[in-house]
Amino acid sequence: MRLKSMVAILYLIIAGCGSAEQAKISTSFDPGYKIYATVLAKSVNGEAIDYKQLKENRLSLDTVVAQFSALSSEAYARMTTSESMTFWINAYNAITLRSIIDAYPVQSIRDIKGVWKEKQWNVAGRIVTLDEIEHSILRPDYKDPRVHFAVNCASVGCPPLLPVPFKPEQLDSQLHEVSAQFVNHLTRNKIDINRATISTTQIFEWFGDDFIALYGGDQQFSYLEKKDAAIMNFIYTYANETNANLLSSYEKWSLEYYDYDWSLNDIER
Repeated sequence: MRLKSMVAILYLIIAGCGSAEQAKISTSFDPGYKIYATVLAKSVNGEAIDYKQLKENRLSLDTVVAQFSALSSEAYARMTTSESMTFWINAYNAITLRSIIDAYPVQSIRDIKGVWKEKQWNVAGRIVTLDEIEHSILRPDYKDPRVHFAVNCASVGCPPLLPVPFKPEQLDSQLHEVSAQFVNHLTRNKIDINRATISTTQIFEWFGDDFIALYGGDQQFSYLEKKDAAIMNFIYTYANETNANLLSSYEKWSLEYYDYDWSLNDIER
C-alpha cells in the first residue's frame, strides 16, 4: 500500500513538472502565431465572433496574450518592419478579444470602463493601452492607412476580424485583402448612382488624414477637399471591376458618412 502511494506521489510530481514545462513553452512568444490561429478558427464566424465560446474556453486566448507579454524588448528590437507591424496588429486584436471576454456579457465594447485609454497591458516589455497601440504605434510608426481595416474594435461597424492571424510574409497581401473586402462590401460602402454619392464608414471621417500621403496625389478626384479626394482614391484603388466602373461613370462624386454601429459583433443566438 505504501509503495502504491509513493508511486502515485511520484507520478503527480512528474506530471506537475511536465505541466509547468508545457506552460513555460506555450507562453513563449511564437512568431508563427499557432495558438492564436486556433483561437481565431474556433471563434470567428463570418463577420461575427462567438464570445460565449471564447470565454468558456479561454485558456488558449489567455496564453496568446501571455505570449505577447513574453517577447523581450531585445527580441522585439531585432524584428523587421513587417514582423513588428504584424506583431502589433495581432496584439491589438487579441487584447481586444481578451477585453471583451473579461467583461462578457456586454452589449458594446464602450460599456467596458477604460477599455481603450486606462486598461494597461504588458506587450514586448512595454506597458501600453489599446489606444496607445493604435494611435501611438501602428498609425504613426508604419503610416499605412490599411491598418484601419486590420484592427478590430469588437463592433458591428468595424471591418471584420480575419479568421487567421496576420503573418509577416503575407502582411501586404492580407492588408490588401481586408481593404478590398471592406471597400467592396455591399452595406459598408454604398454607391448611390442616382445621387452620385458614396455612403461609407466614419473610419474615413475620423482618420481620413492618414490616407493623404499615399492616396492623395491622384487628380481624378481633385475637385474634392484633399482628405475626401484621398479617401475616394483609396476606395477606387481597392474597388472591384464593377464598382470601379460605377465610380468612373460620373465626373463628380460626394462622400457621406453613416453612423458607426458600436454594438458588439457577437454571433446571434
